[in-house]
Amino acid sequence: MQPIDQFSDPGFKVLSERLRSFPGVDLLIKTAELNDEENAKAAFTAFAWPEQRLFRIDSPAQAALSKLYMSKQASIPTHVRNTCNKALELYGISLPGE
Repeated sequence: MQPIDQFSDPGFKVLSERLRSFPGVDLLIKTAELNDEENAKAAFTAFAWPEQRLFRIDSPAQAALSKLYMSKQASIPTHVRNTCNKALELYGISLPGE
């Protein structure tokens, strides 16, 4: 199954489900930029999984949103999860584990 992130979730169905598991994070993620054009222009280093251009981590809001999307997805490699967790740590954000 193809991983889903904030740029591949039509209608934000997955996001709606995940928000129930992470109460209070909605205030943080509401500042995340979800423009496909901006995502396409983002630097390779803006992603936790740069080879796939998935899971943006270049802002606190994007990193938190990526963490939400990673939860409950078994197909996400450990190094991608670790990169996202490191970004959250650098931003001083603590979210519940998976």
